[in-house]
Amino acid sequence: MRFLKKELKQLSYPSKEKVVKVTTITLFSSIILAGLISLDTALVQKICGLIL
Repeated sequence: MRFLKKELKQLSYPSKEKVVKVTTITLFSSIILAGLISLDTALVQKICGLIL
């Protein structure tokens, strides 16, 4: 039982770290995507303003 508990603990720690890494990566990528989308809309508005 002790051996199994140790093994389970060792297995659970990397998965938690992976979850944290994945969540941070997804958060950063979503923030970057939101920034790019806002930049694109601003550029589109400027281009439309220049054309009109």
